[in-house]
Amino acid sequence: CAMHVGEFFPAKIWPLERFVAVAKHLNETGGAQIVLVGGKNEQDLALDFAKQYGHHVGLAVGKTSVPLSAAILARCTVFIGNDSGPAHLAACVGCPTVVLFGPSDPAKYRPLSTRTVSMLPQASCDPKCNKICTRSQTHCILEHTVEAVAQAAEKFV
Repeated sequence: CAMHVGEFFPAKIWPLERFVAVAKHLNETGGAQIVLVGGKNEQDLALDFAKQYGHHVGLAVGKTSVPLSAAILARCTVFIGNDSGPAHLAACVGCPTVVLFGPSDPAKYRPLSTRTVSMLPQASCDPKCNKICTRSQTHCILEHTVEAVAQAAEKFV
């Protein structure tokens, strides 16, 4: 199972502790092995994930080229991540993909694959909120629950 826990725009980042909870659930229920992908600017976030997770995790964050990341993703049973470039790369190489959308329009930005689950918030967001969210901590990305994300991923595992 691959995960991308970072994102360039803070309003589009699902909380790290929720990614950790999903990873723990998938490991406990199906023995999933976790690998994290992403860029150099996300290495600290990946290390925080590894500390919180408490099990072995593959850290390919900031250490791989795009072709090598694509090769890693092609071998994974599922990808879980924020609305970001790695989600598109995962879908492109045929990896089943669960994408967490917050303040962006999945009709425009979802990965184009029949093996993609685009998780949408219930609340409607202002499309201009794509880069900077002016809401409080109850903004739309937080609507995604650990249970719902784990359930979406389990369809592919």
